[in-house]
Amino acid sequence: MTDNGTLKNDQQKKFVQYYTTGMSAQQAAQKAGYSRSYCRKASKLLKHPGIIAAIEESQASLRDSQNYGPAQAVAEIDRQIRGALSAKSPNFMAAAKLLELKCKLYGLIKEKIEIATVDLKNALEFARSRVLNLTPQHQLADLTVPGGARWTMPIPPGTPTPTNHE
Repeated sequence: MTDNGTLKNDQQKKFVQYYTTGMSAQQAAQKAGYSRSYCRKASKLLKHPGIIAAIEESQASLRDSQNYGPAQAVAEIDRQIRGALSAKSPNFMAAAKLLELKCKLYGLIKEKIEIATVDLKNALEFARSRVLNLTPQHQLADLTVPGGARWTMPIPPGTPTPTNHE
């Protein structure tokens, strides 16, 4: 891609073509001829200005050629909701999902993606230290209760040992 946001090769053009037919980014990248390793991170293509512009242009062209916009989409969703609720066995989940989609079309619901980082090394080390700290310094009590149930539990140093109910 060039700095002005245009597509720079046929592979990018094919990616846009396949992506706008409904394929996932990974499927479209594979079909466009990108390497397998690149296909695994194909969502990066969707961040490039030229590809974004080409996708938006293709979608606008499709909407114009089909005379299909938000009003037609909402009318279609309303028909589907009525059908889901008036069926012999009403499908409330389908109606709820359709209503959610309608709200998204009107901009009433916005998707929020939050990316959090987790320090796995420190989290695992903390968990390991908690487990290791249980057994070496603590006495283990083997308890049997009426009815035959048995379990072992840690007893902190200095705590009297519980009475065994045998």
